[in-house]
Order: sequence, then structure tokens, then C-alpha cells
Amino acid sequence: MKKKLTVFISILIVSGLLIGCGSNKKVSIETSNSEISTIAENNNKTEDKTEDKTDNKTNTNTLNEECERLKHKDEFLKSKEGHDFQVVAWKFTKAYLSGDVSTMKSYLLNPEDKDNYYNTENMFDDVEFLILKLDPDDIKDDMINAEYEFCLKNNDYYEYLNLEIKKVDGKWKVQFYGLEM
Repeated sequence: MKKKLTVFISILIVSGLLIGCGSNKKVSIETSNSEISTIAENNNKTEDKTEDKTDNKTNTNTLNEECERLKHKDEFLKSKEGHDFQVVAWKFTKAYLSGDVSTMKSYLLNPEDKDNYYNTENMFDDVEFLILKLDPDDIKDDMINAEYEFCLKNNDYYEYLNLEIKKVDGKWKVQFYGLEM
């Protein structure tokens, strides 16, 4: 029995050592994988930083281009040409919303065009706000596409009066207009 007990204890000790050795190998493998993961992550971070620099340059160029576009729009609107354009756009829009057909016709390039719709209802008194909107790319030397955004009292939606205004013989004239809801 003493012999069996000694063999049993020896087996336990040896198996414990073997299990311990196996765990150490596993820990060292995990450490190695962890180190590999860390190295891979560091490489990815370096690549991300390079991509971020490229993205930042692209973003900077895009912002610079947008600034130039907005500067062009701002300079135009502050110029005499821009002022004259805004006056025509405003007076035509006010006439349209007021139902003032004779004033509308005075600002139209072709007032006798059968496609022209002449609003006769006075909506101007119900206008909550009017905002002139135009894209810098729509500002040309002799033509501008713009729109007035507005909202009527008791409406929960915006409406838009689209305007295509052309310069003819030194004067801005409305070539096309249309109401969009």
C-alpha cells in the first residue's frame, strides 16, 4: 500500500508539473500573440495617421475651395451688379406674392409669353419670412439662378419661388420663374 501511495503521489506531482508547464506555454503564447497584436495595432495607427494627414489636406483643399466660392458670392452680392440683381429679384417676388401683375410684367424678359402664370391672389400679407438663396456656382456674368424661400402663416412647410434672371442690355430681367412647394 505504501508503494501504491508513493506512486499515486508521484503521479499527482508529475501531472501538476506537466499542467503547470502547459499553462506557462499558454501564457507565453498569449504574450506573443499580444505582442504581435500590439505591433500590428501600432502599424495600423501609423497608417491611419498617414491617411489622416491626406484626409486633412483634402479637407483643407475642400474648405479653401468652399471659402473661395462663398467669397465670390459675397463679393457679387456687395457689388453694384449684385445690388441691382437683388432689387429685381425682391421687387419681382414681392409683386408675385402680392398678385401685382403689372409690376411682375415690368420685370419679365418676355411678359407676353403664354407660359407665364400671373398670380392674382395677395399672399404677401401672410408671408412669415423671405430668404434669398443662391449657389455661388449659379452666379454667371449674364445669368443667375436663385430662389426665395418663404413660409406663409399657418403653414408648416416652406415654399420656394425659383427665379432665372438674365442680364439684357445692362438690366436684369426675369427669364423664368416657378413656384415650388
